[in-house]
Amino acid sequence: MTAKLEDLPRVPRRKILLGKERESFRVSVSAVYVSNPDVSIRDICEVTGRSFGFIYKILIESDVELRSRGGARPLRKDAGD
Repeated sequence: MTAKLEDLPRVPRRKILLGKERESFRVSVSAVYVSNPDVSIRDICEVTGRSFGFIYKILIESDVELRSRGGARPLRKDAGD
C-alpha cells in the first residue's frame, strides 16, 4: 500500500506540532515523499498547509534522502563558439 498525497492531514496555521502528533505527521509525510517520486516538497506544503522549511525539516528529521531539483536544464553553449 502506497501512501497518498490526498491522505495527508491539513494542519492549522501556527499550530505547533509536538510529541506523538509531530511523530505521526513526520511518519505520514516521509511515507508519501518516499513512496511517490512525482510528489515534491512543495506539493506536500500545499496539501498540509505547512511551509516549505517545515516540511524540509521534517524530512531531514526522518533521515529521508531528498531528491534533487527537477526540470530540464538548458544546453550550455561553449565559450569558444
